[in-house]
Amino acid sequence: MEKQEKHLIATLLVLLLIPVLVACEDSNKDSRIAFQVSPYYTVEEFDLLVDTGTLHGCCTDGENIYLLVTSDENEIECATLYQANLADNTTTKLEKYCPIKVEENSSASFWGPFLGGDGKLWLWEGYTIPYYDLPANFDESSDIRSKYLISRDEFYYLRQLDPGTGRELKLVDFSSIVTEMKGTESPLGLTVDNQGIIYIGTNKNITALDDAGKVLFTLKAEIDESADETLALLPDGTAIALVDTIKQGREVRTIDPNVKDWGKTTYPVSSSVWSLTGGSEGYQFFCQRSGTLYGRLEGELLDSRLLNWENTGLGADNSVICFSLLDGGRIAVLTRTISERGTSQDARLRLQMLIPSNQQPSDGKIRLVYGTIGDDGWARRRVNQFNESSD
Repeated sequence: MEKQEKHLIATLLVLLLIPVLVACEDSNKDSRIAFQVSPYYTVEEFDLLVDTGTLHGCCTDGENIYLLVTSDENEIECATLYQANLADNTTTKLEKYCPIKVEENSSASFWGPFLGGDGKLWLWEGYTIPYYDLPANFDESSDIRSKYLISRDEFYYLRQLDPGTGRELKLVDFSSIVTEMKGTESPLGLTVDNQGIIYIGTNKNITALDDAGKVLFTLKAEIDESADETLALLPDGTAIALVDTIKQGREVRTIDPNVKDWGKTTYPVSSSVWSLTGGSEGYQFFCQRSGTLYGRLEGELLDSRLLNWENTGLGADNSVICFSLLDGGRIAVLTRTISERGTSQDARLRLQMLIPSNQQPSDGKIRLVYGTIGDDGWARRRVNQFNESSD
């Protein structure tokens, strides 16, 4: 009888341990697939051969970084779409890309490129054509043309492009919808999910459109206008949105187009998160706050702190515009350094690879280490500036 009782107790203990062992196994599995951050990095430069100009946007598929740059040629603004290959360190102009042709006196705006859930590139192009009632003796050198503006036409298009050539595959005209939005709302996000549904996010709503520009449904979604890139995709192509709620604060919500409503999955985030990026390397999505990159693992309730950009050796004056987490703990980063004149038209663009290292750089320089409770961006920047200039 005593042996039977001991056998029964042992069996019960094994059964109780099974969930724990499974949980440990799942936890170990997550840690293996998730991107591992290194304590130190060395920086290698890519040969990013692009024209000097204004960077309008960029995105990455993990193998390439795509970027759109406009430059002035003979006082005419020209837009060029580039593909920077991360494997062979080459930069290619996608020659099949050509901006939409409009009247000469029009002004252009761009958003993107960005990758949709269909694996294609998407690019927003907007054009404004002004009309003036100029007096007969109008002199451009002494008078202001905008005083005589009487009307203007606005056109907005979303173009699907071939990632290999830049050739247009599809054109969506949503001029009327965007024009109505601009009266009371500010566009803050744009994405295309794995079903080809287009989402435009503003500070008040998210509007879903089909590929003909027809409105499918609208979701109320308030967000502070200081936020940027409030729409993105999960790795499976599901659309997600950064929104503010009265009860839960700021959070990331999934969108379910099949029920024309929010999805069942939500992710609480810090109220200081201002930007969303689609996930990769085991992470559902990435977000940024205070110059620090965070990632959310599936099943986790909190973001994982990955790294502060200023601590990677990129330089205190470089702004990270686009990044890609790669195998082996490497990170490809596109940075922009504003010129001394403070203009973005001639900012320096650099494509760099962060190589993980277990050893702190040992070049004989004295370095300060930023360590305190909380995070003061100004103090951190001053420490990094000292470390860069210290001999």
